[in-house]
Amino acid sequence: PVPKWTLDAAVLEIPEVNVQVPAGQEVTVTLRQKVGDRLKFWTPESPNLYGLVLETAQNGLGVDRRYERFGWRQLTFDGNRQLLNGQPLELRGDSWHFLGIPQMTRRYAWSWFKMLKDANGNAVRPHAQVYPRFYLDVADEMGVMVLDESAIWASDGGLMLDSDKLWTRCEEHLRNLVRRDRNHPAVFGWSVANEVIPVIKHVRHQPPEVVEAMCQRYGRWVELVKSVDSSRPWISADGDGDGDGRLPTLVGHYGDLNSMRDWSRKGKPWGIGEQTMAYYGTPKQVAKINGDRAYESMEGRMEGLAYEAYNLIANGQRRYGASYCSVFNLVWYALKPLEFGLPDTTRPYTVADGVFFGPCVEGRFGVQPERLGPYCITLNAGYDPSLPMYRTWPMFDAVKAAYAPQGPQPCKWDKMPLQPCSNRRLAGTVDRKMPPGTAATTVVQETERAPIAVATFLGADKGATRKQLQLMGVKLEDPKAGVTPHVLIVDGTQLPEKEFEQKHAKADTASTPSPQVIFDQTFAQGGTVLIWNPSVKALDWLNTLLPARLDLTKREASSLLVTQVDPLVASL
Repeated sequence: PVPKWTLDAAVLEIPEVNVQVPAGQEVTVTLRQKVGDRLKFWTPESPNLYGLVLETAQNGLGVDRRYERFGWRQLTFDGNRQLLNGQPLELRGDSWHFLGIPQMTRRYAWSWFKMLKDANGNAVRPHAQVYPRFYLDVADEMGVMVLDESAIWASDGGLMLDSDKLWTRCEEHLRNLVRRDRNHPAVFGWSVANEVIPVIKHVRHQPPEVVEAMCQRYGRWVELVKSVDSSRPWISADGDGDGDGRLPTLVGHYGDLNSMRDWSRKGKPWGIGEQTMAYYGTPKQVAKINGDRAYESMEGRMEGLAYEAYNLIANGQRRYGASYCSVFNLVWYALKPLEFGLPDTTRPYTVADGVFFGPCVEGRFGVQPERLGPYCITLNAGYDPSLPMYRTWPMFDAVKAAYAPQGPQPCKWDKMPLQPCSNRRLAGTVDRKMPPGTAATTVVQETERAPIAVATFLGADKGATRKQLQLMGVKLEDPKAGVTPHVLIVDGTQLPEKEFEQKHAKADTASTPSPQVIFDQTFAQGGTVLIWNPSVKALDWLNTLLPARLDLTKREASSLLVTQVDPLVASL
């Protein structure tokens, strides 16, 4: 991450040109020189860099000197393929929101790109804003190709589409972005916008003529970009397709295998800017891939994403010849958040934990971060020497196999589960006679079961928890003698309230079994007990019923602001 290069001996001399510049006027001069084989090509595998030093002199005295670093390479299109130095170029990328302070170092850029290359990637799209230029410097040096994206994005629906000032400033912004970055060899193309048309259609619900007007702007922006940089044919708008034909490339967001097949038939280079449900998928959505495992833990959710990512890359993006492959995204959903400055992870962290940089000094130039909290980022850019650079989730291994340069390779996640949804019931016995502090021993066997339609509810009839669950569509029934619950939901916010105690005071009667009997029968038949929001006042009572001890830890989180007290989250 620390620059170690220096300028070596000159490899190419450009003949000097004499210029007459009238006072108060400008003269444009183009310097030309045949390169031949004196400059080595820049490629992701061999990122050769050169420095141009341009000097001006007047009357024999030097008056100015300018240095610019560059790489010698050529990007072209051949039908629906992109070529680098005349060879087909397949980009395997990542995309990432900018988080601010933790990312404001070359070390972070280097760590991101190192992780990307470990996953067989070779490209990135800095998402929805102009990144600090050192990201491009590091990409030049490491051989990571960049789809350079503007700050014109509408994912939040915030663009004032009827403002003339907006469109004037958009053009100024694009012109300045291209001028700033056009000499970076790592930049393979320009992304002029992100998700504008989907917002016009599906968030603003604007008429077709508004979409048409946006596509026309894309046509004008293509010409604007070409006027500042004629060396890169790739100009796209991420998530906006090909702008109804106005853009020379097509970049889609999300979509399934059929979508990618259709995009590949447009006859132009195409790519994916964002894909997989890693960013938004709930356990319910991920369970369509790997069933109940998606609900069991964060790792279970991530395993489902690994199956999905491999399938979309191998059987979609690469199968249909995407010039730019990507997921959204590796840097967060393929890596685990790291516990910076938290040596004891068995306890909840506090504001006293983390990495500290010293107090702010008034008047000093630039930002001055004071603390980096645990779990706030996934890459250890030199912040905590006790931690590795990164730790992976299953999605990392899936993408690494799918991104293999020679083509997708076999891995644990290369085949979607055949039967993602479990339809089994566990039956067995629980031995409650055990020493304090030990877990229950359960012997189970699997039997087929019908889908669960009703849950048994143990709690106050008129309590807020029961009401909320019913509003959510959960069908509830009271405990009944002789009926063993498949799912028992216990209201931990109410226990042991008088209403509940009175309701079940007649233990072991013909109509209502005692709470202990209900718990024992549910566990014995392999059922599931969900303690909804257990409260401190109910803890001792619950531990007389449960086969293993339940403990509650008081945790204060500085990022949680309670603006409304609701019974469902009252004890959080």
